[in-house]
Amino acid sequence: MRLVILTQYYPPETGAPQRRLGDLAGRLVARGHEVHVVTAMPNYPAGRVHSQWRRRLVGRERLGGVDVLRSAIYASPVRTTARQLATYFSFAASAAVTAPARLRRADVVLWESPPLFLAPTAALLSRRLGARLVMNVSDLWPRSAVELGVVEDPRLVAFFERWERWAYRMADLVTHQTEGIGAGVEERAPGTARMLFPNGVDASIFRRVGSDGLRRELGVAGDGPIVGYAGNFGRAQALEQVVEAAAWLPRVSFVLVGDGPRRAEVEARVVALGLANVVTAASMPAERMPEVLSSFDVGVVPLADVALFDGARPSKLFELLAVGAPVVYCGRGEGAALAEASGGAVVVPPEDPQTLAAALGALLAAPVERRREMGEAGRAYVVEHFDRARIATGVEARLRELISGPEKGG
Repeated sequence: MRLVILTQYYPPETGAPQRRLGDLAGRLVARGHEVHVVTAMPNYPAGRVHSQWRRRLVGRERLGGVDVLRSAIYASPVRTTARQLATYFSFAASAAVTAPARLRRADVVLWESPPLFLAPTAALLSRRLGARLVMNVSDLWPRSAVELGVVEDPRLVAFFERWERWAYRMADLVTHQTEGIGAGVEERAPGTARMLFPNGVDASIFRRVGSDGLRRELGVAGDGPIVGYAGNFGRAQALEQVVEAAAWLPRVSFVLVGDGPRRAEVEARVVALGLANVVTAASMPAERMPEVLSSFDVGVVPLADVALFDGARPSKLFELLAVGAPVVYCGRGEGAALAEASGGAVVVPPEDPQTLAAALGALLAAPVERRREMGEAGRAYVVEHFDRARIATGVEARLRELISGPEKGG
């Protein structure tokens, strides 16, 4: 099988799409398939292109046997709506111009949404390469942008919604990360061929490892317990709820690792509350994430109090459970049910700092054996249900079926 993946987000960036698509590409190459990735110059989540890729229109590299074709993107650390849209459109345009000349043929073009603006580029590539078209939906956009207040103009929303429905109908198959997203796709384009492609974890990499030196590296004073978060600092995470919970637990160190558009606001909240027990640290390379997560006595997976996220399954939940860290999950719906079923997590309402603090305090006051039992239960759960190798096998089988099946509408 010859597969082309079109995505704005790809390693060495960190994030859920990067890990999911990078893992799938690597596993398919290991199984004898030919995989090319068309992606942007790495810049996420800081909004700054990595130094070795600056001032370049195109680039090419091999990552784990995968042929990675990079093209230009307008990146900005300032996340206004206008700049974010400019970022999306710039990569969609540069990929549309450069990718067709750099690829010959493919069986499948799989593209990642958001950004939804890659739809015309994906359609162009699939026609140019004679390939089936698969749309992977990791977020119901523009609904998420509307609920988070990013897009407010009703005319613009209506335009994007028409574009969204067109993209679903154009695809031979739509894959989606959660059942909630799948239901949203069906609501907007009834009868669309769909498949669940959930976030997961490579448990052979994400396991508890030694992290003794990390406390000092992160600037954590003393030897008390650490409550940790590692990931994007964005609207969806509403990290202020974690900062405000820290005010209720002054003897507990809180470590927030990552970057993103809301980092300045989060740090400003730490200063405003005068919290000496909260440390923010820059994003770590992907290969160090098992060490980072293993340093947490308790991990936090926070979500904003937005109905859209009732259908979310944050990838960080799987990684924390895989390293055996007890978790407090701040959310409702699909992800909350999964967290409870794991046996390794406690669920609290989103954006309720006092309840979050109470849950964290109770976990840290519990016997070490209890936290160890939770960690073991959580790891066993994700190994059984969300192992990336098993997920990749299912996706591979469905893509083969798609290639060998009749043309869409035939």
